Amino acid sequence: MQKLQDSVFSIVKTTNLSSAVFSFLQPTEDYTDKTPLGGILRDTNYGWLALGPKFCVVDLRSGLKVAARTFGSGVSNNCITVTSVVELPTPLTDNSRQLIISLDNDNVSGMICVLHVNGSQILRCIQTEVVITELAVCDGTPDGPFTAFDNIVVAGTKRGEILIFDLNRASLMQALKDISQGYENLVLNEENPTIIKFLPLKNLNQVEEQRELALENNDHLGVILNEDSLFDGQYIFRNPDGTVRMKAKRDHIRVTSVEYIPQLGSLAVGYNFGAFQLWNLLTLDLEFTSQVNVECLPVTHFGFQEPCDDPRAFCYLWVVFSVIDRFEEEEFPLAVMYSLTYQGKRILSETKCLYQDFSSATIRFQIELSVSEDVKYLLGGKCVSCHTYSISSPLGEEGEDTMLNICQLVWECWGEHSNSAGQYGMLLFDLDQWYKDQMPATYRLESNAFMSVTWCGALGSGCLTLDVRLNPASVVPYSHATRLEEHFYPNSLQYNCICLNTSEANVLGTIGVQRQIINSIDDL
Repeated sequence: MQKLQDSVFSIVKTTNLSSAVFSFLQPTEDYTDKTPLGGILRDTNYGWLALGPKFCVVDLRSGLKVAARTFGSGVSNNCITVTSVVELPTPLTDNSRQLIISLDNDNVSGMICVLHVNGSQILRCIQTEVVITELAVCDGTPDGPFTAFDNIVVAGTKRGEILIFDLNRASLMQALKDISQGYENLVLNEENPTIIKFLPLKNLNQVEEQRELALENNDHLGVILNEDSLFDGQYIFRNPDGTVRMKAKRDHIRVTSVEYIPQLGSLAVGYNFGAFQLWNLLTLDLEFTSQVNVECLPVTHFGFQEPCDDPRAFCYLWVVFSVIDRFEEEEFPLAVMYSLTYQGKRILSETKCLYQDFSSATIRFQIELSVSEDVKYLLGGKCVSCHTYSISSPLGEEGEDTMLNICQLVWECWGEHSNSAGQYGMLLFDLDQWYKDQMPATYRLESNAFMSVTWCGALGSGCLTLDVRLNPASVVPYSHATRLEEHFYPNSLQYNCICLNTSEANVLGTIGVQRQIINSIDDL
């Protein structure tokens, strides 16, 4: 296949983060790490940054700080660190946002806090006996024991447990009401946190009555999904049939990513030893365990995609293997796409279906997220973000697909020295174009019929990039009276991306290669 022209990006807008953000996020004597966490919220208008116990939400359009919190301030002398942040899928009220934030308390215990962004108000704090490393949240499941829960939180831990508990959305609504009426003292905050009461899996038939008992005590009912993996200081990594795939000391195991996939009713869980599992939350069955390869990097990101019009019950799961900390290894991330096969689909509504009866998972495509051919001095990298999008498209001509199914991967590469110039890469993978191209198992890291690949230096002021998201509303396919196959390639798309780094938010835009060529001719 001929190498295609890469999309050319330009900076559409740069918004500097306000001085209040910089002064707030300064390292302290107790916490000298200068590497923050950060992310962009779903609507791409807001982002968050965290450094140690300090957490703030920023309006990416203005750079202004709209919420801030220093966790543990006046409450604890311990070293507290923000470890994970997720957004409540359905806000408690119109035009509001709530974030669920996990804290590491001195590397010994943890806490999960619900922050109401509008007003920087804590609505709930839940103490945990183990450090939480990763979070996921969903409104609920269509079937199974967790239908009794009022929003479901999944928490992966530093020792490999998978905790699932009832968020009790009604208690958050009550906290909002209490605060609005001046009764902040009634809120279960950091000084007076609640706890999770765990129900053994063998007693799940009692989930409704046990939930009522927990609510009476202002507690949250939960389970340990993989309780049979934890035995006498050991972690037992099992296959779906119950056989043992690997054993290790529990203090060597860490959950490095969790994602609930509503279309499957399943939870994807990634570990620091380079393997992952799929758990069905409707039946609580372990559906799939990947191979364990001692040379594998941790599983840090997942992404789910569905083909546009495949009548079979096929879907796809991206699994990204990457270092967690910068400059940790001289290795590049690996992105692997598995096809997941099911026996059928159940229609839940006009826009929702549920894949049923898992059959198999098979590697269909993989690609190393490395560097451009002309760069030789970069030795390793890490994945910055993996996001998937299903975007309505106006292509619909004579049965043409009317959805774009895109996976966006962004990664950072570095050299031998931490101060040497690095490089960022971005890949846009179009699932339906990959189908049309006969589903190759791998490909060179360059633009082609189903991938658009772009490299650039630092994405803003030489600062660390924290997250990158495509703005779905900005996506415009190329349209012309003469429809050529090339017009459907990812590098023909016009779109904007929002990039958050430690000093600014950038909007990067491309108009697609056809429009670029037309504009260059017009400029002659």
